[in-house]
Amino acid sequence: MNLKERILDRKKTLLPFLSFIWVSGADGFVDQKEVESFRDVLGKGWNSKVFNELAISNLENFDELTKNYYQGDIVRSLDSISESLKVIQGNFIDNYSEFRSLAEDVISLSNYIAQSSGGFLGFFSVSKEEKRSIFQLERMVNNNFLA
Repeated sequence: MNLKERILDRKKTLLPFLSFIWVSGADGFVDQKEVESFRDVLGKGWNSKVFNELAISNLENFDELTKNYYQGDIVRSLDSISESLKVIQGNFIDNYSEFRSLAEDVISLSNYIAQSSGGFLGFFSVSKEEKRSIFQLERMVNNNFLA
């Protein structure tokens, strides 16, 4: 695998983890429930074949991804998610239907992570910051990829 292929593969592979840190870090703190939920949900079986592969890869490499994030090698930003989606769209998916399934899986994962915090007695489980981050993610995906 040449350097360009390795870079494209890395950007593609990060998508589930980037979505996770975008939402879970929205309130400034990633709690253990969110981490456990992310690890649990990765193997659930997703609509998109590509997202399934990425989720399994993230599960297998979770400790390394986490270490890279805390070392600053992975950045929590919408731009990082957008770049990952562009790499996938341009290099790994040939039809709109499959890409739409992948985009919907990204949003589903984000919602699942936001709801995992629990809230007070099961109420208010999604913080204002998490709702805002999901809204921003949905808007970015819809405007840039599904329009």
